[in-house]
Amino acid sequence: MPKLFSKLIIDFTKPVKTTITAIQNDQNSRYIDVILENKGEVVDLTDCTVKIFVKRPPAKIPCPNLPTDNFIYNIGQITDAVNGRVQFALTTDFLKNPGRLECEISVEKIVKDKSEILTTPIFNILVSESLKSDDAIESTNEYGALVVLYENISDAVLQISSIIDKMGIAGEISQENSINTIFEALEKIITLVKNSSGSGEDFSQVINKINESILEQTNTLNTKIENSTNEILKKLEELPRRYKYSINSR
Repeated sequence: MPKLFSKLIIDFTKPVKTTITAIQNDQNSRYIDVILENKGEVVDLTDCTVKIFVKRPPAKIPCPNLPTDNFIYNIGQITDAVNGRVQFALTTDFLKNPGRLECEISVEKIVKDKSEILTTPIFNILVSESLKSDDAIESTNEYGALVVLYENISDAVLQISSIIDKMGIAGEISQENSINTIFEALEKIITLVKNSSGSGEDFSQVINKINESILEQTNTLNTKIENSTNEILKKLEELPRRYKYSINSR
């Protein structure tokens, strides 16, 4: 990732005519490279602390949960103290809102336990509005979430179909006998098998009849589930296409 440095020469005795430009929401990529002068002579920054103070433009839609103070500051990195050179990073706080930033640089030095402070004239940073608006980002995320939702629903439909296919659904006899779970049904079958085997009928024949009955009901259920599943998936497949069109047409 390239680092962009905007060079700026500031004289404490002259107004600053140069305007720095930047783009909203850029991160860890823009810096100001400043040379500080006094009547044309570079200022020695040895043992100094250099800060940039910024008045940000207000947000277009103020947030009631955030403080309304738009003044922020950042400590500069002195890169060449003797030649008055200092570097400032344009942080995310600087570039949060588009508009004109009013800035000034303050140089502080402690001399004999006393603080000496010198401040530059005000200069401007113009932050251009980014095309990557919050609405566009939100729409992209929603579209991606819709695709995931569609996939999850499809998987859920298949899983439910598989479970019902294996376990079956309660029929009229089960309802008449208040059979609510598969274990209750198994108990009824075991009782039926025991009673039938005691009547002289071959045990295997009873099992075969039970299996035939289960197979018949399963085939009927599978047909109904397949038709319902295909109809659900068909309707779901239309959702991403309609939503995608709405995003591109903005």
